[in-house]
Amino acid sequence: MRNQEQHVINAKDWLLTNGLGGYALGSTSDICWKSEHFYLVAPARPPLQRVSFVREVFEQIFFDGKWQSLRRTFRAQQAVSILRYESTSGIPTYTYSLEKFFLIKRVWMAENFHGTFVRYEIVGEARAVRLRLTPLVEMRDCLAATALTESYHMRTKGSNVQVYADLNDKPFRLETDPNGKLISVNAWRTLELFEESTKNVNRHEVYLPCAFEFAFEPGTAVTLLMAYEGPESWQGEEAYKAECEHQRRRTAEALNTNLPPELRAMARATRHFIISRPTTFSLESWTILAGYPEFTDQGRAAMKALPGLLLCTGKFDLAKQVFNIFLKHANQGLIPNFFSPRPESPNYESMDATLWLFVALYEYWRASGDDEFVAESYSTLLDLLHCHLSGTTPGIKYDAVNGMLYQTDITCPMTWMNSRAGSWLATPRNGRAIEVQALWYNALMVMVEISRLLDKKAGEKKCSELAELAGKTLRENFWCEEANYIFDGIYDPPLANSKRTNLNLNTFAADDTLRPNALLATGLPFTAFNPAQIWAVVDLAMEKFVTPLGLRTLPTDHPGYYGQCVGSARQIATSLHNGTVHPWLIVP
Repeated sequence: MRNQEQHVINAKDWLLTNGLGGYALGSTSDICWKSEHFYLVAPARPPLQRVSFVREVFEQIFFDGKWQSLRRTFRAQQAVSILRYESTSGIPTYTYSLEKFFLIKRVWMAENFHGTFVRYEIVGEARAVRLRLTPLVEMRDCLAATALTESYHMRTKGSNVQVYADLNDKPFRLETDPNGKLISVNAWRTLELFEESTKNVNRHEVYLPCAFEFAFEPGTAVTLLMAYEGPESWQGEEAYKAECEHQRRRTAEALNTNLPPELRAMARATRHFIISRPTTFSLESWTILAGYPEFTDQGRAAMKALPGLLLCTGKFDLAKQVFNIFLKHANQGLIPNFFSPRPESPNYESMDATLWLFVALYEYWRASGDDEFVAESYSTLLDLLHCHLSGTTPGIKYDAVNGMLYQTDITCPMTWMNSRAGSWLATPRNGRAIEVQALWYNALMVMVEISRLLDKKAGEKKCSELAELAGKTLRENFWCEEANYIFDGIYDPPLANSKRTNLNLNTFAADDTLRPNALLATGLPFTAFNPAQIWAVVDLAMEKFVTPLGLRTLPTDHPGYYGQCVGSARQIATSLHNGTVHPWLIVP
């Protein structure tokens, strides 16, 4: 990035979404400089396999007898400097200064179809100018990171354009309102884009199918729509007014919550991660995405995020749909670890995703008072526990002697610290990880409460006995008196930095590495540890892990500490859970 100005490097990203898994991602500098930046990405291949369509729009304006670029794209020598960026209305807005007038550019994404609008407006005293818009097309399979074609096809319909990677596939559309002069370009350019994970600059070829040119009068506006599917007819001003009204409603909705003012912006942002997508069980299912740009819906992430995304905002009906999509896909006692973006079976390689569901469901019950939904889910929840107890969950077994769950597959990372590079595990924790045991104890206690509510005495008695055994083991074997902290896990065979424990098997050994997983064990709705132990854990965590942005995953004085998420695949895998900060850990 040596050729980039410092303000570009320091610029923040904005994210636009449409509730269907599609998105646009750009920079407040209005310069496409990262490989993740796109104006239109959509899950064009069910269920959630994303395809990119438009990298950005190259804008030029003609005044004073010459064409000038709005930004330094393609190493343009003449470029108009941006005056300011704002997004107070929820719509990314750029203002460019051009002598006696301003050019205002606004970007928003359509609701409920895959389309991105870009609106241009002249404000101030100005004579007529000309505006030229050139979309930069890059149709890629985002999962495979490969181009869909090396030869695009273009069909015109009036002054609008349809672009195909394959004539047998659906095209995406480039349309304007009002209609502009259509100019065929049919050219390629190369962009140098920054890859955040490797800190390298990679070259990306983009296709320029056409340009739209307008005689631009003061007080008028031009709107470009880039869409995959969507309405046959539309009007730019109506689309803009509808989006302004939509943003106004979102603001009012956030204001109507009981959240403090500083959290209302976060409440508005929750919608980006809640999407509707069809499943084999329902054409209208709601789920929670784990993140952008590449993640799908993941069991662990969804259950951890659900209380903040849906319960704090009072969206209880959506919460039930999220529970249902995971419960209906439960298999052998496990909810999906993640759903594949391709039409494949879900992945179930997680020890704790199912146990986090009990946390989220209990929080839902407390927030909503919905006894009916809890009663409807009771038999399914019992079945999840029964599979764990009977040993039918793949890769997970129950030890009836000490009441703990343990991992049997040493080749697969099944806790949240699951980074790997090929077959190499960066943070191997096979065995009895502390947060898994704490979540197991919590799940049993949740079932005690639900059984009591429903007057299921046999279920209450059994779950109480199991919880008592698990709690006893946690207190007697996971508490490290020397460190006044909680062991990160008890493993077999012994680790190099481990200490013997009394779990009836002399081969067991405890890992006394200080990690924030102890906070998870003490911050659940039900914990086996006493208040003095909880405060000891919190005090040590404040000393070793806390940063302004979240908690470190390993203390800085540990020899394995690696705090920068950069470098090779193995270096990145190493850093993810051995030093780098995770904001979500601050919540428990």
